[in-house]
This record gives sequence, C-alpha cells and structure tokens, in this order.
Amino acid sequence: MSLSAEIGAPSSVNGCQLTFALPPVVTIENVLSLHAEMQAILLEDVSTVCLDASNVREATTPAVQLLVSFEKALLKYDKKLGVIHSSKAMNAAFEEIGMGDWIKSLTHQSA
Repeated sequence: MSLSAEIGAPSSVNGCQLTFALPPVVTIENVLSLHAEMQAILLEDVSTVCLDASNVREATTPAVQLLVSFEKALLKYDKKLGVIHSSKAMNAAFEEIGMGDWIKSLTHQSA
C-alpha cells in the first residue's frame, strides 16, 4: 500500500464493496501512483468501488482525467464507480472543466 491512498472496508453507502480514499492532494505529481493503485483495484472481486474524496483539498485537471478513465476501466470489468463525501475542492475541479454533472451523478454525499 502506498502512502497516497487508502483502501478500506466495504461501506454501507450505495452498495460500496471497496472504498478507496483519495489523498488530500490529487495533481499531476501523484496521478501516476494513484493510477497504479486503481489498476490493481480492477482485479479485486467486487462489483462497486467507491472513492472517498472527503479529504481532497487540492485537485487539478489530471485528477479529473484519472477518475473519468478509472470509471471507464471499471465499466469494462462490469464494475460500478461511486463517490462518497466529495469535497468542495474535488467538485470545483470538475466544475472548472465543465464536468460538474459527472461527479454529482456519482456522488452519494457531498462535503
């Protein structure tokens, strides 16, 4: 396990079988390490993965790209993505590039 994110136990939120906590900063500097961790999640025997973005205080366009591509990859494996506790910073990163509706459609509870 890297220091960038934390994989947790199942959540009762919307059938989450695996929760992946994003680090406070999700930028170009750590997107590659997060991508590697997300690739490993694809092989987990779960149908629903939820991202906990409650601690994200800085997110940039590479973070948005990573999360959108992660959802597409999950769909190829017949898995679903959910977002729990999306922070204001995470929501703002999506809004900034016109994808606010995307994150809202996946978010179960916003911070």
